[in-house]
Amino acid sequence: MVKLIKRIAMVFVFLLLAGCQPHEEQANLKWFPSKEAAIEAGLQQEGAERTAVLDIVEENGETLVFFERFHALGVAQIAKGPEGFGWYRDRGYLKFETDSEDPPFSYGGFDIQTYSGSKISVIAGKVHNSSVQKLLLRNGVNEQELQLHGKSGWFFATHDSEFHSLDVVPVYP
Repeated sequence: MVKLIKRIAMVFVFLLLAGCQPHEEQANLKWFPSKEAAIEAGLQQEGAERTAVLDIVEENGETLVFFERFHALGVAQIAKGPEGFGWYRDRGYLKFETDSEDPPFSYGGFDIQTYSGSKISVIAGKVHNSSVQKLLLRNGVNEQELQLHGKSGWFFATHDSEFHSLDVVPVYP
């Protein structure tokens, strides 16, 4: 249990440090005629293939692209402006490292500041133990299943709750 608490604390320190990066990218955004063109150019800028995309999520009128790069999770937003669409990231990559299957999964929460200035809350993590068949995200009486993305074991969801009120519960066979 102490190991789990230490790992969770390390994740939060990483998120804090990653969130303190300057946002020079906002001023230097390259614009494209479509969302798809912005995604393709953004992935190329990141040095990632199209197969790295785990999911594209529409949330409150914003488009988020979740992708994997160097065994880490990246989250970009497709900004919309008068010039078209652009690839925008406001934070570094999220990575969970462990040398065992204990804990069976790790997760953390963060807020994305979109190009338009709105805030989107995300919970994200990675399954380290293949015996975890699925994960449930609980907030009081509400519950939703979190999709596990491919062999990577990444999971993520946007939410409108306080992070401390969320609980991720593994389901075993």
